[in-house]
Amino acid sequence: MNYKGVSCPVCKQEFKEGDDIVVCPVCGAPHHRACYHQLGHCALEQELHEQGRSWENPNDQPVHHHTELQPDENGNIICPNCGLFCKEEDEVCPNCQFPLKQPSAASGQGRQVVQGLDDQLPPNASFGTMFEAIYENDQIDNIPAKDFIFFVRQNYLYFLRAFKIFSQRAKAKVFNWAAFFLNFVYFFYRKMYKIGALLLAFYLISNIPSVILSYHMVQQTMEDPMLMYSLQFDFTGLETLSLLSQLFMYVRFGVALYCGFTANRHYYKHCRKKIQQLKGISTGNSSSEYYQTLSSIGGPSLISALLVIALVVGLVFSSSAIMAFFLM
Repeated sequence: MNYKGVSCPVCKQEFKEGDDIVVCPVCGAPHHRACYHQLGHCALEQELHEQGRSWENPNDQPVHHHTELQPDENGNIICPNCGLFCKEEDEVCPNCQFPLKQPSAASGQGRQVVQGLDDQLPPNASFGTMFEAIYENDQIDNIPAKDFIFFVRQNYLYFLRAFKIFSQRAKAKVFNWAAFFLNFVYFFYRKMYKIGALLLAFYLISNIPSVILSYHMVQQTMEDPMLMYSLQFDFTGLETLSLLSQLFMYVRFGVALYCGFTANRHYYKHCRKKIQQLKGISTGNSSSEYYQTLSSIGGPSLISALLVIALVVGLVFSSSAIMAFFLM
């Protein structure tokens, strides 16, 4: 944290390297953690909160990116806020959203994590309700939060809070609406390919009875177009398939609920496993190389999600073409 020469508003002592510092979620003023808990609230409530102002760090200096942020021979730019290797065409850092193209006031390293997290909380949120602020050097299940930040990348603030909850409560549940609606696509998007493949296989198999029934429905509709309005299809001899089709429909909804309730915990385990594996093989490497590798193997994969969607769409069109061939 860039607080050299800055004093705690409670004890009036200057912050030193290694001090345990927390930041007010309303105005951003730094305090010693012990001082904050002893006082029970921000020491600058009357000075800043009532006037609607934020605390300004006197150490913040403008950074002119067009002169200082020059790409290396590989076209990479190192983000001055979090150290991520960015591409030359990036307007902002993919990890911390720090602007790379326009001049901006530079915040201290790690400050973006704290401020971004606090911005999502209601003004009256207490340290107890948000499981305290999360800093890049905090440990989540013996892994620095910074490692999770570089691995998760997109939407890391949401996942940091979920991961910290999981580390403190073994049976905690944090519902993921994206996983609920997208199902196996979400798992491919977050590079959890094994679970995604199992869910995809179930989705395809569970739709086989519906595909067969659809074939008979189309066949009967071609013979009697009025069935499009009455929907009185004849499923004689197909009762088992009809029952399976309805049963699988309910099971798929149950699987969607399962994905919503467990996706975040699956991702938590996935992140821990990958980070620990990389730590095991990165002994002796520099910190920048470690975080660059961590960022490259982590993050979401839009290509994987689009490919699996294309696969499903292709199978749908293929089955439609096969039905049309047999109906000709």
